[in-house]
Amino acid sequence: MRREVLLTPGPVELHPRARLLLSGPQLHHRTEPAREAFLAVREGLRSAFGTAGEVLLLTASGTGGMEAAVRGLFSPGDRVLVPVSGKFSERWAEIAEAAGLLVDRLEL
Repeated sequence: MRREVLLTPGPVELHPRARLLLSGPQLHHRTEPAREAFLAVREGLRSAFGTAGEVLLLTASGTGGMEAAVRGLFSPGDRVLVPVSGKFSERWAEIAEAAGLLVDRLEL
């Protein structure tokens, strides 16, 4: 069987271990095994990013993550520069505007 490689921002290829875990029974999010999995993922991300700080996991789309970043880093009325070179960067500008930021677009 031919294996295709995805070169997109999403969806992404799953690690074989992740595929194996997802092929098993579903975990209810309020069970101890789910809690242990969540904590292991969080600790793995902390290690991968080399931080002792808090790691937050969002149950959101990529756009939801982008909005969380904008709203967490800036306040309404702040001025930001957004280089725009396509749909993805255009979305950053739109999210910033929706958050009440003063957006200067640098069209590339």
